[in-house]
Amino acid sequence: MAAMRWTSCCRLLAALCACLLTLVAPGEGGPAGAEPPAFVMAWNPSGDQLAVTAPNAVIVYAYANFALTPMAVLLIPAMPSALAWSPSGGRVAVGDGAGGLTVWEVASGRQMWAVAASPAPIRAVAWGDRIAITARATELVRLFTPFGQPDGEIPLSGPIMSLAFGPDGRQLAIGGAVRGTYEQGYAEIWDSATCTRLYAYRAEMRPASRLAWLPGAPSQVAILTRYALFVWEPSTDATRPVDMRLAEGVEAAAFAWSEDGNLFGGAVNHDAGSLLFVRRGDREIGEFRPDGVTIREIGWGGHGAQAVIAVLDGGGALHLLDGESAIPRAAAILNRP
Repeated sequence: MAAMRWTSCCRLLAALCACLLTLVAPGEGGPAGAEPPAFVMAWNPSGDQLAVTAPNAVIVYAYANFALTPMAVLLIPAMPSALAWSPSGGRVAVGDGAGGLTVWEVASGRQMWAVAASPAPIRAVAWGDRIAITARATELVRLFTPFGQPDGEIPLSGPIMSLAFGPDGRQLAIGGAVRGTYEQGYAEIWDSATCTRLYAYRAEMRPASRLAWLPGAPSQVAILTRYALFVWEPSTDATRPVDMRLAEGVEAAAFAWSEDGNLFGGAVNHDAGSLLFVRRGDREIGEFRPDGVTIREIGWGGHGAQAVIAVLDGGGALHLLDGESAIPRAAAILNRP
């Protein structure tokens, strides 16, 4: 009887994944139609599991040898809009379009808890010693314990666009747009335990759409705006630019460093299409141009000898590229609602 129940569960999981995902060969397109919702993805800390949103669900894949194997389907009441893994990699926090926040145990596929975190759609989620969320068009970061209890609030000076916990799990980088304008931005570092501001970037900048702490440089934060990427050292306020191959009419889309910091991926969008390039040190070692779509997110997985970079494009396709050459190894088309 137990074996029958297990077989039924496996069949249900396979059926759900088949409904949510259609595998295609590299270079093939998806079905024609309207653009899908804004899909997001996140690798776990060890780089061997990838969580990707789909309509009203998050699919978690096990990764090995340039292949993704579905291992869990987490059903969400509303369209997922943000993801963050726990530092241990055992759980994933999901923010959704109805303002809900749910935390799931990945191995069992069990929902651990859920809260109504905001009346607005969740824009960003980050997980350190506690979980931080912010909602669209709001100027407030809400903090929760890993068990779902409210744990403080951080008010900012304009709509928040990005969150990232530092390696210590306590310092929280926050980026956004200055109130009343989307032409000027801000970046600040806060102590999430005391809800006090530690540092603020003082020079003029565009709104900070993405933030990331640098591998191997735990005190430095990379800040992406529409037209630039730069690294900020908060303690000295020093900055240095990162070349994103930007030119007139080209906009920065996403960036990521590999776990060891030796490989860098940058993505840009323009009217003629989009481009992902991979760089080792100062030397470019490969590039990838998805056919006729923009690039939304990129992220490194497969830590160690076999680096892989996942690319999520604006058409909902997930591409797996060789991290040393940017050659596509697989692509998956997320279904459209």
